[in-house]
Parts: sequence; structure tokens; C-alpha cells
Amino acid sequence: MEKRVDRRTIKTKRAIKHAFIELVSRKSIDSITITDISREADINRKTFYNNYSGIHEIISEIEEELFETFKAEIKDLDVGSEMQNPYNVLIRLTRLLDSNYQFYNTIRSSDLNTHLMAKIIGYLKEQTKKVLKARSNYDEYEMNVVIDYSISGMLSVYQEWLNSGREEPIEKLAHIISNLFYEGVEKHVVPKE
Repeated sequence: MEKRVDRRTIKTKRAIKHAFIELVSRKSIDSITITDISREADINRKTFYNNYSGIHEIISEIEEELFETFKAEIKDLDVGSEMQNPYNVLIRLTRLLDSNYQFYNTIRSSDLNTHLMAKIIGYLKEQTKKVLKARSNYDEYEMNVVIDYSISGMLSVYQEWLNSGREEPIEKLAHIISNLFYEGVEKHVVPKE
């Protein structure tokens, strides 16, 4: 039988995570203490330790929640067609980021972002591999190279777009990435006549 979590625990954990997120917006993760979080959440240290063993457990839980939200956001996408036109993936990632832009903007250069992006990349690679195995005759090594190149490149460009303050429209970014998938790099680097 599944253990039921009481509403007070849920509320307290939510307050702790919210406090942590607020603190991350003001100082580096490494300089945040349990006392800082407890003060910000308006709880005592004992209450904190009743819910978490330390800051890294909070980070892991937030990371897992964000990853599960990402998976839910893209679960109904056809990864095979999205590789050819990544617009929907990029729009959904943008929507997810916009839902809590201040937090994502704050963690962008932190370890939390690095771990989260690694999980997202791993998940997309796994889903893409399933599709390509069913549709192609690549050998295993070649398929892994294609997937690594495509997904890592797409998400790296997307992250750079975020870092630049989203100056260009997302549609333009998706169009360029789609063309790269269809036509390769050569079309974009050969001088126009």
C-alpha cells in the first residue's frame, strides 16, 4: 500500500523549495546555508531536516520535478518528425522556461542547469534512438553519432539563444535548425553567389 504524504509535509516542502529558489536568485548555490533556507521559509532547522537531509537533496528534487515536467510536456510529440522540424520541441521548451523564467534564468549557469540539460539530452537521445532503430538501417555506432550530433547541437544552439536574451524569434531558430537537418551544414557556410 502506498504511503500517503500529509498536506503539511507537502506545504512545508513547497515552502523550502520556494525559499531555496528565492535564495538562488540572490546568491550562489554554494553560499546558501540551511539557516538561510530555514529563515526564508519561516521554519526552524529541525523542520528542514525532517524533510531534507541537505541542500543537495532539495536540488535533486527540484531537478527531478523539472525533468518530469519536461517529459510530460513532450510526451505526445513524434520524435521522428520533430527531428526533421524541431519547432514543436523548441516551442514546448520555451513554454516550460517561460512558466518560471526567473528561476531558469537564475540557474542557467549553475550545476543544476548542467545536470538538468544532461537529463533532457539523455531522454531525447533515448526517444530518438527508439524511432531511428525502427526506421533506419544505421549500425549502432553510426546511429549514436547522428543522434549525439543532432540533439546536442540543437539544444546547444537553443541554450545559446536563451543566453543571448532571445533576440531572434524562436521561429527563425527552429527554421535554421530544420534546414540543417534537411540540407546539412554546407548550405549555410558556402558563400552566396
